[in-house]
Amino acid sequence: MTSICGVYTSTSWFSTTALMRKTSPFVYRKTGRICGNAVLTRQEWRYTKAVGRHFQRTMGLKYGFDMGLDDRILLTSIAQRQRRLDDKKMRQLGSIMEGRIIDVMSMDETLAELAIQLTNVAVDRNFSHVNVSWLRRGQGDEEVQKTLDEERHQMRRRVGEMLGITCPEIRFIGENTKLMEEEMDRLFREADYGMDYRSLSKTGRVLGALSKTADKEVSAPEKPPRPWLKAIQKRKEQRKSEMTAPRKLKVLCLHGYRQCGKSFREKTGSTRKLVKNLADFEFVDAPHTARADNDVPTSRAWWFSNSGEVSFSSREPTDVDVGFEESMEHLVAFIKEHGPFDGLFGFSQGASMVHLLLAKIQLGEIDLPGIRFAFLFSSFLSISTQHERFTQATIDDVETLHVFGDADEIVSRDKSERCAERFSKSPQRIVHEGGHLVPSMTKHREVLVDFLRRQTVQ
Repeated sequence: MTSICGVYTSTSWFSTTALMRKTSPFVYRKTGRICGNAVLTRQEWRYTKAVGRHFQRTMGLKYGFDMGLDDRILLTSIAQRQRRLDDKKMRQLGSIMEGRIIDVMSMDETLAELAIQLTNVAVDRNFSHVNVSWLRRGQGDEEVQKTLDEERHQMRRRVGEMLGITCPEIRFIGENTKLMEEEMDRLFREADYGMDYRSLSKTGRVLGALSKTADKEVSAPEKPPRPWLKAIQKRKEQRKSEMTAPRKLKVLCLHGYRQCGKSFREKTGSTRKLVKNLADFEFVDAPHTARADNDVPTSRAWWFSNSGEVSFSSREPTDVDVGFEESMEHLVAFIKEHGPFDGLFGFSQGASMVHLLLAKIQLGEIDLPGIRFAFLFSSFLSISTQHERFTQATIDDVETLHVFGDADEIVSRDKSERCAERFSKSPQRIVHEGGHLVPSMTKHREVLVDFLRRQTVQ
């Protein structure tokens, strides 16, 4: 027993910390035990956490800013267990879902073009579906509803990712409030002025009455299609034309020295995006790892120009091509297994490998029919004496596009020019201001697209 201000209490019943502060009755959630004004020592962490939540809510309400704590608590509780919602929670969830749905629609080009007005977003008590009401406008409503039904599954996935929970089914419901108001307005005008209300009303005297014939009334001209409806129809026509268009071209991509297929895919992302409707690109890894990078799997090579150090240089003449034949066999086997391919895409050592492969085909050493074009970025002729018969050959019947940089210090521009001269079928050239890289082809999009379209027609 201890004495505090003359009052004997039991230290085992409540802690000194609980006496030094004013506390509300605390109920232990698991047992329901009530401790009066005291908080058990082992439960102080729960009390402190509850006080922190209450403080954030109070400050948010007092100073007029929303910390989103209530929304997060509600979403977390829904994600953890199934529960029936009361009216307040249904309204709160409806507001949350409305904000996220609007965000998703504004970021999606197809949905943004619809320019629809949402009137209400409501969830059911079991949070099994979300009803999204939108305002009908009369013209083009069927197209809008069809587009919304096509996009609602994708929208559900995006909303779920934003909220961090499994989003329920989204249903779009057209609301006829505006159409009913317009119809009622028309009926009231006819009731006030008769069928010929424009000729009798003050507005009609300003705008002019509708002309009539002796037997029948001339109907008002049809309204022109709205811009958003034109956009939807144009997009559908484009999709239809894409479906009926010729098949996409198939292109095999060869990476450079000390690269791999995955890294080359990332470096060519912007270029591939420009022609995604015309061609599909596949990537292949060279069979050898580069010793310069400690033989890591992501650093690969098509052949080596130095047998001692097992390295490669495009500047030093050599009498060896270590690993070249193995790479050529690997490449031919890949093409036969995953092909046929319409074209090839190579960068640096990969572009030189493309040239050597086409030269072997031209000389009849390899039979790979179907390859009729190639993209060569920062290409060069191999200076190994083992490849002289290939570098001296002239390649016919293969259309090429050569891309190289003025500031390239690894493969100079004159080396890429000499490689382009080995192709007899009008090689095209694009010179950029950059160095040894795959540049952004946005400025040359028309050249790239026209080049591929010519291959599609063939």
